[in-house]
Amino acid sequence: MMKFFAENTEQLNLLAGTTVILPVVTIGNVGQLAIDLVMHSCGFKKLGALESDAVVPVVGRDAFSTSSPDFTTSLEVFFLASASLTVVQQRSPVVKVSVASHMITDKSQRADRYSRPGYFKTP
Repeated sequence: MMKFFAENTEQLNLLAGTTVILPVVTIGNVGQLAIDLVMHSCGFKKLGALESDAVVPVVGRDAFSTSSPDFTTSLEVFFLASASLTVVQQRSPVVKVSVASHMITDKSQRADRYSRPGYFKTP
């Protein structure tokens, strides 16, 4: 389950219809660093943070200011109204145990799930 903690709930209605950018956690964090550069250069505003069991929990200094009392977490949401852009910045990897907990390993359970009425099958 994922929870959202908004810094200002009045701005949440602005997110409807925006383009969402979600960089992927990769070797060297190139995606996150590139998005950090764009967000800092363009003046994105932080809307809040997401909390999920699916990512490693992380807390650190503000990513954009060494003198700020704010902190950075695993999943943060930023917004740029002038470009109608929303960024979900993921700063830690997905937890492999969480992914495995959603998988069905028993073949009989798998057959039951996929043979239910209404389950979409591709040819």
